[in-house]
Amino acid sequence: MSRKSMLFAWLTLLVITGSFTGSRAGWTENGDSISTKSDAYNPTVVTDGAGGAIVIWVGGGVYAQRIDRFANIMWTAGDAVLSSRSGGQGGLFSISDGSGGAIVAWADARNGGGDWDIYAQRVDGDGNVLWESDGLPIYSGIGNASWPVVVPDGSGGAIITWQDPRSTTNIYAQRVDAAGDTLWAMDGVPVCTAADNQYQPAAISDGAGGAFIVWQDHRAGGGNWDIYGQRINGNGAWLWMPNGFPVCNEPLGQYSPVIVSDGAGGVLVAWGDARDGNGDIYGQRLHPSGGNRMWGVGGIAICTESNYQGQPLVVSDDAGGMIVAWQDDRNLNTNYDLFAQRVDPNGLILWATDGVAISTAPGIDDDKVPGRPVSDGAGGMIIAWEDWRSVTGYSDIYAQRIDRDGNIRWDTDGSSVSLADYDQGYPELLVTGAGDVIVVWEDGRNEIAGAKIFGQRLEIHRGNWGFVAGEISSVADVAADQGGKVLVEWTASRLDAFEDRTVTHYSVWRAINPINAAIANAQGPYVDLSRIGKDFDGIAYRADAVGAGDYYWEWVGNVDAMYFPGYAMSAPTLNDSIGGYPAWHYFQVVAHTSDPHAWWASAVDSGYSVDNLAPAAPQNMAGVWDDGTGEMSVTWDPNAEGDLSHYYLYRDEGADFVPSDLNRIATTTDPAVAGLMYTPIPPWYFKVSAVDVHENESLFATLAPGDIETPALLAAFGAVWGDGAVTVSWRLNEVTGKLAFQAYRKLESESEYLPLDVVIDRRADEYSFHDGSVTRGRSYNYRVVVEEDGAFAAEFEVDAKVPAARLTLYQNRPNPFALESTIGFELPEASNVELTLYDTLGRRVATLWRGNKDAGYYEVPFRADDLASGVYYYKLNAGKNTVVRKMVILR
Repeated sequence: MSRKSMLFAWLTLLVITGSFTGSRAGWTENGDSISTKSDAYNPTVVTDGAGGAIVIWVGGGVYAQRIDRFANIMWTAGDAVLSSRSGGQGGLFSISDGSGGAIVAWADARNGGGDWDIYAQRVDGDGNVLWESDGLPIYSGIGNASWPVVVPDGSGGAIITWQDPRSTTNIYAQRVDAAGDTLWAMDGVPVCTAADNQYQPAAISDGAGGAFIVWQDHRAGGGNWDIYGQRINGNGAWLWMPNGFPVCNEPLGQYSPVIVSDGAGGVLVAWGDARDGNGDIYGQRLHPSGGNRMWGVGGIAICTESNYQGQPLVVSDDAGGMIVAWQDDRNLNTNYDLFAQRVDPNGLILWATDGVAISTAPGIDDDKVPGRPVSDGAGGMIIAWEDWRSVTGYSDIYAQRIDRDGNIRWDTDGSSVSLADYDQGYPELLVTGAGDVIVVWEDGRNEIAGAKIFGQRLEIHRGNWGFVAGEISSVADVAADQGGKVLVEWTASRLDAFEDRTVTHYSVWRAINPINAAIANAQGPYVDLSRIGKDFDGIAYRADAVGAGDYYWEWVGNVDAMYFPGYAMSAPTLNDSIGGYPAWHYFQVVAHTSDPHAWWASAVDSGYSVDNLAPAAPQNMAGVWDDGTGEMSVTWDPNAEGDLSHYYLYRDEGADFVPSDLNRIATTTDPAVAGLMYTPIPPWYFKVSAVDVHENESLFATLAPGDIETPALLAAFGAVWGDGAVTVSWRLNEVTGKLAFQAYRKLESESEYLPLDVVIDRRADEYSFHDGSVTRGRSYNYRVVVEEDGAFAAEFEVDAKVPAARLTLYQNRPNPFALESTIGFELPEASNVELTLYDTLGRRVATLWRGNKDAGYYEVPFRADDLASGVYYYKLNAGKNTVVRKMVILR
């Protein structure tokens, strides 16, 4: 029987009892609101570096909000205010700051007079504005500055380029460091100040602290618009010829340039071109040094189809070439279509002549208006656009993925992102580190209240909205077992439904560490998920990037799709959680279809297994004491558990003592402990427990003093230090004659016992004497000989360690008391002593003793004749030291 078959009965019960709580994913059809204010327009979006996005927009200022990959709003205190200044903002352009935040620039009319300036701001991943309040001025001169473009400077800052109005319309740039300080001249340095006008700059980082910049240039005058470019270094200096290198200066007009890296230090440029009287698309590759044209003087034709081709858009194909997309009017069907073409590093056209159609769906208006495309991470392109195909007359948002071979991967004419009421437009998108596609747009579904910013997640394989894979709802320990497995539960894919039936099965994967992954890869190459069919049953490993890191996966098992709302699998773990080591295991669930290349992976979730079952308590505990050696042996029956690790032995007074680290006296793997030094006084109790390899501790077996085998006459003995003396005590039983005792003492370092003159006290069958003639900080051995009717009856030896003297104020006794009590204290050296009494208000109510005392132990009697009931504090001052204790008078 395969692993998946055994799960069916349990899964059915699980669905009936409703154990699943639903997915964490918050995405809904047609998108989720991101902005909290109305009149929000022109969004841009950057990655937050953690699978989510930072979305920035204008509307009575410039605002931002962060969302995670599940559509949760992260800045719950409200949108981050990048600028609250009125007057109008536009032309947003943003990039990631490389630290989880964003850098954004915009055109701003706050200073009035019809002038527009350029401002910038940085916001971190927590929504904190890091630069000047309301934005850092980049250009604040006379005229209308516009079209800001931002690229990273490689040091946490940015280079900002814009159309500049200070003479004619030229191109200027400014560099800002991570702290918000401008590094070049006030209001920027010139990129191009050639005659006439320069428009529409596009830029990318040069990877060395500078930037490549291209623009539309009218220096030739007349109807001739050309494309020029420049490279500037980190100091803003020109690296190519003054005022730019001619990328293309063919007759008539070239316009709307875009730029992307060629992966070899140079750049690829595409533009609209009217040299043949139509609007065509051309391209060029420029060498990094000097701007040399590598694809001929006039560039290469990318599309020369009749009628008009509009502004191109471009992404890298991750192989040194580029993919170019554009609006296209070749079909004359009252609206522009979208086409794309791929060009390799040598200028070779790789797809069908004049491009591959991204969408040719007819509409009732004249445009499909695309936003900036992004790379799909696999050499292809993802693009979103504003689309008027709906019969309602309102625009919607669609998106499409085209792979590196020119194949359309999502629905024909695009996957719908939002078909909500009223207009949706200005789409912007990104592919996150978690492999998600997040699209944001300006949304008019609440038209009365003004536009808002909405967003949607698309899965990258088929372009479906939201989380299609289903999501892991929990990875939990299986209770009341011996560990070794967890229960992985997940919600079903929304395509695993009776009316859909797209999902055929799920595969469950457990992460393994890189070392084991390397071993697995050496035994055979990693598999692709397309290999994991519905009936797969074997050994498989794979590797991929999820979120912020790489994961290496081992196949656990398959579960058939049964149109249930949720599923579960008992998955084995590599080890169990123990104290100080939770043994986290990471899992992923993949939803598969009948197409082996169509599958969706869930987010990663984690949990750990626990051995919940402790061993049985040890049985038949016994103890034997040898009064001759003073040693004791404790034994018990061995436990039979296979995961047994060791035993703990505890000792303390009273049958109800609580075992702890403080009273644990032995740890052993054998069911016996010998050589324990034991004195029967006080009457010690022993407890033993069994502990397994996962630190589960059993209940306790107890050995009472009466169950310990001891000699007939001498029942117990011991020695303790207290109240300035060593007290040696012993207990006898079965006494029938007249008793006599001889006591001896020696220093631990000496070899000969000497007689000790003491008074023996008796209470019932217990005997004791006090030895106050000891020196602090020394250890003593005592021997007591017991005679009965003049004959030797028993003997014992016991040790006592007298602690070094220290200033000690003992608790008065008795306490509480009504009238009389005694206070003891000990001095480590001769001192001037004062013993005083205070009430709870800190007022001195009595001086109990004052004078000089030698080192030693002292007692002061005290009568409370004139004091009321309550709490008092007595303080001992001895030299420079002070000790305080509390007493209670209770009448």
